[in-house]
Order: sequence, then structure tokens, then C-alpha cells
Amino acid sequence: MNRARALALPLALGTVLALTACAADPEATDPTEPPTDAETGDTEAQAPAGGDVDPACLQGSWDTDLERLLEVQTAGVEVDDYEHEFSGSAVLTYDDGTMIREADELEVTQWFSVEGQQMESWMREHGTVTGTYTLDGDRLEISDLDSSDIEVQTRTEIEGEEVPAPEIDPADVFVDGMYFAECAGDELYLTPDLSELEAQGIEVDPADFRLVYHRR
Repeated sequence: MNRARALALPLALGTVLALTACAADPEATDPTEPPTDAETGDTEAQAPAGGDVDPACLQGSWDTDLERLLEVQTAGVEVDDYEHEFSGSAVLTYDDGTMIREADELEVTQWFSVEGQQMESWMREHGTVTGTYTLDGDRLEISDLDSSDIEVQTRTEIEGEEVPAPEIDPADVFVDGMYFAECAGDELYLTPDLSELEAQGIEVDPADFRLVYHRR
């Protein structure tokens, strides 16, 4: 299997993982070798100073910053001629202990080349995921996720030829998680708890995986 084909499926799946917003997977990337700003259109996620989060600030609906999610997803993936486009939306709602994530015809297409081979990765997501949340200081825990009402589809092509891909079970994608939350006015920042990786001696910069949301 050549390098282009070996990279195709992990990158397509990485798109799904990043765009779920409930399961940013830092082990899927190498933050020591980030792509250039030209490759990703990087816009650094600047968060406010840490501290306890006012529960009232978290309440309400938040639009997912899709550009930022794609930056997280592509960190450490070395490809050439990277371009992307997306449509639709993914909205997170926090309401008195209940979390709802609604994807409305969210589609993401990525184009890039590896060793001279042109590749295209496409992902579509539509439906609702529900769960519960608790906020303790700045620690936001998402649990009891129900992904029975969400549909996820992917397609990857190399030089115009579709690459067979395993079927994705949303239950394997939308998983419980712990985040450090920062909320200020109309901006919400969620950074996954990377303590398990750090305990294994893996060096990661939490800022590389910080997710950004804008109040609706």
C-alpha cells in the first residue's frame, strides 16, 4: 500500500472525529509537526485567562467554529496543495445539565496531494446527539451521549477512484469526554483534558486542540 492510500482513510476518519466536537482525538495527530499556515489557513485560537466558569455563561446555543475544527484535525498531517470547503452547521446547546449537539446538513470536502497523487475526502453529518454535562469550576464533563439520531457518511478518492472505507458507527465517534472550559461573553473555548497523554510522557500543547464556539 503506497503512502497516499495509507493516509487517505485516517485523514477522512480524522475529519469525522474533529467535527464531532465531542471527541477531539489528540493521539491521532503529532503536534510536534504542525502544517504551515498556508496549508491550513491557521488562525490561532486565543482564549481568555483560565478560571472558574460562570454556569450562566455556558447556558445557551453555540455555533461550532468549523475553520478551527479543521485546523485541529489537520495538525501534524503533512500534505501538499491543501484546500477545503464546508457547508451546513453544528450547534451545541447547554441547558440545565442537558447537552444537545445538532448537525444540520454539515458537509466538509478536503482536497490535497500526497507524493503527487490527488486526493479528495468528503464527510456529511446530519442529526442530533444528546447527553448530560456537569461544570465544576472550569472542568466540563460530557457524559451519557446518545448518538442514535445522527448519521455520518464519508467518502475518499485517490486520483478520482473511490477508496473502500469501513462503515462508521456513531457510537464509536461520539464518546464521553472531559474538557477545560473558558467562557467570555460570546466566545466559548473547550480544551480536551490531555493529562493521560502527559502521564505517558507524550508532549502535547493543549492550545493545539482548543475548540472554539460562537454564541448564537
